[in-house]
Amino acid sequence: MLLGRAFRPFGVIVMPVRNNCPWHRSNWRPVYFPFLVKHKLKHNTPEALMKSRNGRCLLMRRILREKPFLGWNHQCTPREERPHYPL
Repeated sequence: MLLGRAFRPFGVIVMPVRNNCPWHRSNWRPVYFPFLVKHKLKHNTPEALMKSRNGRCLLMRRILREKPFLGWNHQCTPREERPHYPL
């Protein structure tokens, strides 16, 4: 036992194994869950986004590429930089 620890100075070596399940593949291969695709096709269309004020802001920011990523809890129109768009 003591001799085994001498050959393994950092304790137990963990080898990660790639999970080959089609629903939980690694991140270099995009997998689209069918329920997420159905939700996106129903709710993330431009017509659906134009119905609300926040949807119009998100749509125009995506079109104009003002911000690379918008988080979920972002403030739609900050006071210092209000987007001006022809909608």
